[in-house]
Amino acid sequence: MIETVYKAVEYVALGTQSGLSLNKIHRLWHGVSNVALRLPIPNISFGDLTIYQNKEKIRKKVNSVLDFLKSITGNLLMAGPLGEVFSFDCFACGMTLKRPVKNLISPSVVNCINPNCNESYLLEPGETKKNIDITRRVFRFECHSCQQSLEVPSNIFRELRFNQQLNIVCGSCQSTLELVMRPLMKLVEDKNSHNKQNQADA
Repeated sequence: MIETVYKAVEYVALGTQSGLSLNKIHRLWHGVSNVALRLPIPNISFGDLTIYQNKEKIRKKVNSVLDFLKSITGNLLMAGPLGEVFSFDCFACGMTLKRPVKNLISPSVVNCINPNCNESYLLEPGETKKNIDITRRVFRFECHSCQQSLEVPSNIFRELRFNQQLNIVCGSCQSTLELVMRPLMKLVEDKNSHNKQNQADA
């Protein structure tokens, strides 16, 4: 009787997946980041600084990642973090965000895992392990019409391109604040050279 019951149960085969090489994933990540995520550092010999990288090189690296992901067959077993977990809900979408407590010994940034949410948070350890300070990462602007404070998630500005415009609508008076993405340069005076010049004049 028992043997008949076990034969009627549907089983899922485990352990048939191909080996998952973390070193391979690491190399693919660096390959993509080198051609798509990093900008060249300008020096005195630079002319115009290229902000956007070569599309063909990026396409080849992305195709390599896709080919690797397609080669992973079978059932991959995924597990969450081990040990004590700190969790909180996203301010905007309500998604529950989790982080292992052992990884929160220093300030860290957590992005909302909801693909349609741009919120991110700064987590800072408090006096005890269970006391974690949560700060929403935003840029604050003032509405020119009603002086209402406008908060824009900082992640939104990561997607802006040079000279791209962002329109922020005030929730109180419905007026629109227009922001344009442009790089700024700040010149810092060398105090040492300034002191040397004063000594020479004296």
